[in-house]
Amino acid sequence: MPWLIFLLLALLTVLAGLTFQALLRAKHRREELVPPLTAVLPKGVAVRPRMLLYFYSEHCAACRTVTPLVEALHRQDDSVVKLDVRRHLMTARHLGITSTPSLVLLEHGRIAGVHVGGISEVALQQFYEGLNGQ
Repeated sequence: MPWLIFLLLALLTVLAGLTFQALLRAKHRREELVPPLTAVLPKGVAVRPRMLLYFYSEHCAACRTVTPLVEALHRQDDSVVKLDVRRHLMTARHLGITSTPSLVLLEHGRIAGVHVGGISEVALQQFYEGLNGQ
């Protein structure tokens, strides 16, 4: 039984380390110039000066809570784009997405902000609007 507790603690430590690593990578991507969006975004997605890209996976538990929030935001503003990483793997790779859910705010071809992991409705609104004026 003690080995099971040790195994669970080791697994939690590894998962925490991977999450921390993804957050560090996201922080370093801010203000990075992205490839031309017309080449990166899927066909049918209009390129705008300011866009919020939401990367999710159907099998991600945290994505199931964030997706309805992003869809509600999309109904208010069509510059919010929802992208399944399985279908848009190359877009995710070009933007350095390594885990889901991930939100990437683009302003004039640059990464203005990145959020990795779950997010509340209030925090999502603040992330989306707070970076708007910068």
